[in-house]
Amino acid sequence: MKRLIFALIAPSALFLAAGALAQVPSKAIVLASDIPVAHTPPGFWKTFPAPVLARCTEPLAPGAPDLRGVWTGDNEGKTHVERIQQCGDRVVIEGGGVTHDMRADGVLAHGVDDIAAGTARPIKVAAVFENNGLSLKPFGGPTRVTRVLQGDVLVFTYVGKVILLHRIAALPPGT
Repeated sequence: MKRLIFALIAPSALFLAAGALAQVPSKAIVLASDIPVAHTPPGFWKTFPAPVLARCTEPLAPGAPDLRGVWTGDNEGKTHVERIQQCGDRVVIEGGGVTHDMRADGVLAHGVDDIAAGTARPIKVAAVFENNGLSLKPFGGPTRVTRVLQGDVLVFTYVGKVILLHRIAALPPGT
């Protein structure tokens, strides 16, 4: 009798076990294109939002400098803090209440489509990796903003200003 019960139950148990194994999630690759594009919320944000690309597992694009992290430096007596996220050829830069999400492929339609920090003016910016950094070309024109990695320093240049940024371990409290 025990053998008969085992013979009836064993195939069912194997079928259930196989089904359970099929449902065990594998470590799926999450591409930059799988994550919706982020934008600055109305009125800007007051504290840093959750990282946009946190679940992305795609490796950095070939030739892309690794700019990821939290960066800080002095901007005319005020502390500038920004967070840079990267995945594939996608870059998200957050700082000053804005979130600029872009593909660094040089195509204006894939670049930043958001608002400018401090002014809320609409901007469209093409982005491209070059010279060990990220170059931003407003409205597809000439480069106006760069972030270039020089050793451990990120040289951020915009509107004639140069800010030397240093990578820190985490966002400062209250940001």
